[in-house]
Amino acid sequence: MKRDLLRLLPFLLAVVAFAAFALARNDPSPPPPELALFVGAGSGVGDRVRLGDLRGEVVVLDFWASWCRPCYRGVPVLNDVDAAPGVRVYGVNVEALAPRDLGAAHAALGARFPSLDDRERLFQAAFQVASLPTLVVLDQDGDVALHHVGVMDAEPLRRALAELGVQTTP
Repeated sequence: MKRDLLRLLPFLLAVVAFAAFALARNDPSPPPPELALFVGAGSGVGDRVRLGDLRGEVVVLDFWASWCRPCYRGVPVLNDVDAAPGVRVYGVNVEALAPRDLGAAHAALGARFPSLDDRERLFQAAFQVASLPTLVVLDQDGDVALHHVGVMDAEPLRRALAELGVQTTP
């Protein structure tokens, strides 16, 4: 029996090491505050948005692309949220579009909030966005409070924002 355990030991150690590595990768540590993108469409085109400058506010990041039809469905809810005090909403376009094309795609989206140009996928990597649409909510300290894959319904988003002290109107 002891001999069997010794033969299994390398396998068991490998499983434990893999599990530890997997858990460490899922650590929701905040993205670096110096992470920044330029506004590519909507109000403030050309402005640089740096995460560190948004501390103290709740930030909603809506990852989208023009070819993602489900991405369009959540925009009306986000337009309402963008009007609430104490919260900033940004679309994060993950396509490599020319500025004019990004502006046209943003207009077709119907967003009243600005969209950041993430053609180099800096935010996408920092927030582990693997599919679209994905919604990320950062609390006032810049920590991830919500990471939702798929279209976000109004009520769960309002509840999540209320937990962070942001009141939205239904």
